[in-house]
Amino acid sequence: MTRTGIIDIGSNSVRLIIVEIKCDKYFRILYELKESVRLGKDMGAGSSLDPLRMNKAVDTVISFKAICDSYCVQNIIAVATEAVRRASNQNAFLELVRSRAGVEVRVLSGEEEAYYDYAGVINSMEIADCLMMDIGGSSMELILVKAREIEYSISIPYGSISLTEMYLNNPAGFTHAFGRITADIPWIYQAKGLPVIGIGGTFRNIGKIDRKRKDYPIDNVHNYRLSDTDIQEIHFITIDLLSGKLKKIKGLSNDRADIFIGPIAAIQYIINLCSTKDIFLSGSGVREGLLFENILRKKTPVENVLDYSLENAMVNLDVEQKHACHLHKLCSSLYTQLKPLFCQAADAGKVIKTSALLHDSGIKINFYDHHKHTFNIIMNSRLSGLSHKELLMAAYAAALHRKDEFKIDLQAYKSLIDQTDVHFIQQLGILLKISEKLDLKLNGNVENINCTITEASVVLTLKTTSKADQEMAAALDCKNTFKRLFNRKLVILRGN
Repeated sequence: MTRTGIIDIGSNSVRLIIVEIKCDKYFRILYELKESVRLGKDMGAGSSLDPLRMNKAVDTVISFKAICDSYCVQNIIAVATEAVRRASNQNAFLELVRSRAGVEVRVLSGEEEAYYDYAGVINSMEIADCLMMDIGGSSMELILVKAREIEYSISIPYGSISLTEMYLNNPAGFTHAFGRITADIPWIYQAKGLPVIGIGGTFRNIGKIDRKRKDYPIDNVHNYRLSDTDIQEIHFITIDLLSGKLKKIKGLSNDRADIFIGPIAAIQYIINLCSTKDIFLSGSGVREGLLFENILRKKTPVENVLDYSLENAMVNLDVEQKHACHLHKLCSSLYTQLKPLFCQAADAGKVIKTSALLHDSGIKINFYDHHKHTFNIIMNSRLSGLSHKELLMAAYAAALHRKDEFKIDLQAYKSLIDQTDVHFIQQLGILLKISEKLDLKLNGNVENINCTITEASVVLTLKTTSKADQEMAAALDCKNTFKRLFNRKLVILRGN
């Protein structure tokens, strides 16, 4: 088990994450911190970093290094992006960081920065074809992804600081000026109709604004979906703020308010240019890309984002993996065979896998009422590869494995689920509960289940390795709930 600190010296902010790496494959974030430095501001005609801002950045790195020491970090990865990349006094800044903080900083090329954005996203979102867009303080990365591989990428030396200056100097001419910049990217038209994956602080703030507008019930930026209309409306709100019609935008952080109008206008231009309808936000970017490279030690992305994320969660939560995997097998078998009885035809494969593998994760906090803790853990674990609706359904299904009366708050989550979804979740929950009862001794005694559906009943015939009277009796405790949800009597037999 090792601990790694990643310091990202951006043009707007300096960020730190400290990660504990387990089994050379899995990780847990222990600490995260951001300081607004605006290193890319006031660079002047000679592209020279401002001495005061340089010293503030160095002081920040010194502070971050001290935090890393407190966490007994064995390895520090420090990188710098566009502001340092184009600075005429780059070497002087790097030497300052080296001599005062004792940290070696690697200056990423534009191509490398785009790659790490891609690596952070592709290993944490289930997406095959898209246009990734990261707007930093002094640069913008655009990455065209096809079949989960980079097709084209580019780093443009225009970020939130310079784009806002461009906009404020000539609001009416911004679209034309930005259009001239993107005119040199011939492959951008291959992104027509593809979803845009938004990376970085500007997109995170857009997500916060949109969630505040909609009173969205989940405070999770990762995989949050916006429409092109949402972007347009937030753009208009920002113009109202600039014109003095609004004093504040709910969700817009104070340290970004003065550099928000340029990037939102640029985003609006790109989604119009590409006829984009769906924008998904990523909580992962360069730092996570560096982390995945450090852990995976390969350029190819993880084969299955959800599987890797669940494995990572099970390791960190000390889940009894053999039991959880067997539970998943039994529950998946029941679901597949009983699909005709479900109230809707949605594919629940990912929901079942997540709820089954993490159903007991709440024990990490306390065994008693651990189903309640499980709900909160799943909702707040930032699992990758799930939509917010799938995440919510998995959390509720897992919570129902122990207590049928666990309340599904339809009013709180009405923007994600409806009454039919509630019934569907309850049906999944009772199958999970039956499956757990059938593995009561955690020994895999019930190997397989064969289901027979009649007009009046569902007969489960068990293939077992030994007598299963206790497991069968425990599972039959679910018969009343099963009858209510499936309108059939539950019968359990042991096969020959």
